[in-house]
Amino acid sequence: TSAFGMGINKKDIRTVIHFHLSSSPSNYLQEIGRAGRDGKQSQAISLFQPDDSFILETLLFTDIITDDDITMFETGNHLPDEKEKILSTLNIQFTFSQLKDIFHQSYQRKRLGYMRMMGYTNLDQCRRKYLLEFFGEHPQSPKQCCDQDSRLEPIQILNRKKVKRKLSFNEKLYNLFET
Repeated sequence: TSAFGMGINKKDIRTVIHFHLSSSPSNYLQEIGRAGRDGKQSQAISLFQPDDSFILETLLFTDIITDDDITMFETGNHLPDEKEKILSTLNIQFTFSQLKDIFHQSYQRKRLGYMRMMGYTNLDQCRRKYLLEFFGEHPQSPKQCCDQDSRLEPIQILNRKKVKRKLSFNEKLYNLFET
């Protein structure tokens, strides 16, 4: 749905299908909000299996800038080019301490959104209400709003292949020296 963020305003979209979990409630609501802009009944379908969580983790947390990265940059140690460019640009306006705070807060926001979306996959309450509560809203649960409010049953897939997750450098290092 990201292509629609480029100025396309199509009002008669009836279905939005996610083949993977969105990274945060705000992204998800923005994406599913593309359906039904003409006020007619629409639906959002999310396809998810537990092994998919590693994809989201990889997308969100693989190349984040950490306190260690900032310390390495500060002491003149080499970083990947992309991180070095980002820190060089930001260090013009922010101190190293401020950069650590900024990136730590960014990480916390991403983690909170990620955890909320992981919780979204295993609910026994209205999905709309669950997402809106993340933003401090407390809506009434309408009838026939989601699969939790109707007689829809989740699809169970048997004999699916396990997806192997690549370990991060830190995980490999930890496993190497684990006692």
